[in-house]
Amino acid sequence: MNAQQFNQQYPARSLFYYRTIHGQRVVRTTAPAHDCGDTEPMVEINRNPWFVPIKALHIISIADIKQEKPGPFSTIGPVVRTPLYYLEF
Repeated sequence: MNAQQFNQQYPARSLFYYRTIHGQRVVRTTAPAHDCGDTEPMVEINRNPWFVPIKALHIISIADIKQEKPGPFSTIGPVVRTPLYYLEF
């Protein structure tokens, strides 16, 4: 598959699995894929190593995405903790 076919099939911001020797990560493409001369087509992703060959990405099906219900504390805003710079006696 070349970069033009990849871009037609998967728009930017598509979700993929990126498999490494440490396991697999969920990544999102951030830009269209590009043909880099005689080498494999590359695409930019949102995690390190930032540019990967399109053969290294595996599409995530909708059935693989775990739908979670919001927890009991989801309506509470973020917890803001102020640092303690001194002790009060």
